[in-house]
Amino acid sequence: MEYRSHAGVSSGGAAASVAAGFVPAAIGTDGGGSIRRPACHTGLVGYKPSIGRWPRADGLPAILTDFETIGSLARTVEDTLMLDAVLRGPDPRDWRSSYAPAPSWPKKAARILYIPRFGAAPVDPEVASQVEAFARGLSSMGHDVREGEVFFNLEIAARIWHVVSRAGVAWLMAENPTYEKLAGDSARAMAEAGRKVSGADYLGALEAVSALRRHVAELFDGVDLVLTPTAAALPWPAETPYPDQIDGKPAGPRDHAIFTGWVNIAGVPALNIPIGLSRSGLPIGAHLAAAFGADEQLLALAREVSRANPLPSLPQLEAAL
Repeated sequence: MEYRSHAGVSSGGAAASVAAGFVPAAIGTDGGGSIRRPACHTGLVGYKPSIGRWPRADGLPAILTDFETIGSLARTVEDTLMLDAVLRGPDPRDWRSSYAPAPSWPKKAARILYIPRFGAAPVDPEVASQVEAFARGLSSMGHDVREGEVFFNLEIAARIWHVVSRAGVAWLMAENPTYEKLAGDSARAMAEAGRKVSGADYLGALEAVSALRRHVAELFDGVDLVLTPTAAALPWPAETPYPDQIDGKPAGPRDHAIFTGWVNIAGVPALNIPIGLSRSGLPIGAHLAAAFGADEQLLALAREVSRANPLPSLPQLEAAL
């Protein structure tokens, strides 16, 4: 079969390889959703651990400070759990890997905050409908699901991303001058914008990161999980870099990605879980995020859900497409 839709962002090749059966599972980097959104678009389980759960040493340079974590793309939750068992744990080369895990949830029923959309940002109707049905399914399983609204300032989060990402690309190009010659127009434009970021701008962004992390920690005092769509749009044609319309409304380069970046800023764990297919056979995923260090609980709930409602398999996706 020929795949002609976008696998999405920087771990898209890893996602396509797993979905096509070239490899049984893959690891990737997730700095703003680069594991979870490709997993969503290919019907996989995509897991981004808490900062430090999977130690990071050597490898690719981290241009997004500690927003970036190593994570997994797999066909099943069980495969995700096996990878986590192998790759988690402290490493003296990464001081972040010595964090203390969060305490267990006090009761079997999880308290889930379901947020169907972030402010006025558009969401594809089929995505919205399936995630809403998934929320109802969690409620029928005995979990305490309540609907709410976005709990952080979207403009501040966007500003953090603008400063940190562009400064990071500018640093990478400065350290490796040949990269800029090989980069595309978008990366070169980011590097140019990053050269205009001052030290004060960057430190201000880091202070905003600390404030958001405190706010998210307070949120998770009252809830165990946050549920949203993983991607606001269905997979789009491979020839275009991003969907320029969502639900009939104009969309910019990051509008399809609105649900995942806050997790990286906050440093908390999250995963995409496949929940169904669109009418045209395209995968749709739900996004679950938990408190910092609550990876065990997040993965346990994903296992519970997958056992109660088996995830769409690769043959099902192939038949639909």
